[in-house]
Amino acid sequence: MNTSIIIAVAASVASIAVAPPAIALEKTEVLFKYHDSDLESFGARHRLYARITQEADAACAKHANTAYEKAECVADVKQRLVAVVDHESLYAIHARATQGETE
Repeated sequence: MNTSIIIAVAASVASIAVAPPAIALEKTEVLFKYHDSDLESFGARHRLYARITQEADAACAKHANTAYEKAECVADVKQRLVAVVDHESLYAIHARATQGETE
């Protein structure tokens, strides 16, 4: 079965000043498609996760002004796509891939 996922990506742009930061949000949608066969084997799941990472990177590159903003956006999009696919092994791959990112 082919499955399509559409999520909204918001990259926040904050300006640092003496006054409270101003936040501007730009939104775009990410269309991500996968097939049941993308979850059938270890290799297929890793290729699917690589595609998720590439899609998140491409979507966030359009909106982030700094490397930090892009990294935060990519992490958010990857987490959301993995959650929507909702496959135990994909969660495990994501956990291993992001293990050092929050430390």
